[in-house]
Amino acid sequence: MAAKRLDPMAMQAATERSMININALMRDKEFASIEEANTFLQEVLKEGGPPPAPADTPLKQAQQVAYDAMEATGRRRVELARRALEISEDCADAWVLLAGEERKSLRRALEYARKGVAAGERALGKEYFEEEAGNFWSIIETRPYMRAMITFADLLWASGDKEEAIAVYQKMLRLNPGDNQGVRYILAQYFAEVDRDDIFEAILEDCGEDPTA
Repeated sequence: MAAKRLDPMAMQAATERSMININALMRDKEFASIEEANTFLQEVLKEGGPPPAPADTPLKQAQQVAYDAMEATGRRRVELARRALEISEDCADAWVLLAGEERKSLRRALEYARKGVAAGERALGKEYFEEEAGNFWSIIETRPYMRAMITFADLLWASGDKEEAIAVYQKMLRLNPGDNQGVRYILAQYFAEVDRDDIFEAILEDCGEDPTA
């Protein structure tokens, strides 16, 4: 019998939940060394993993419901996404999920994604962008926003607004030069379609010796 294939979105939700729980557990601990911290963490994992992190704000509560939605499918996913937004409209992932599940209207999907980007910006705050640009995605709290950005850019391109889509992808690369979401590969294709070799060459220069570029 073939093994059940795991949904990448569900895997992402499970991974991020675990990381949030571990970060919350480790935050107030004082360890003498990295080795001591690793030993403590291994013991926690052996005992079944860290306890759930406290969801002590509406946004954190909404994010947990959004993770439930990422692990669900179909109508249940939509229901949970809407429930998350009832708790906090700043839950970017909930807007992303609605955009992804919208099958009838590209315009409506694009509007959901746009609201997801705005929600992520509100949740993080202006100073966060100034202080953490370049570190996005490595910080878990930024990931819903980055998911909203790539969804928004993809839908902009699909709707024919190619210049704005490219601008959004470029912003993503500035926020996360490590490019965990593979934006450079999307841009490589799109720059060829819109004849923007100048920008493509600049990206190649930024990538330095990265063989994938």
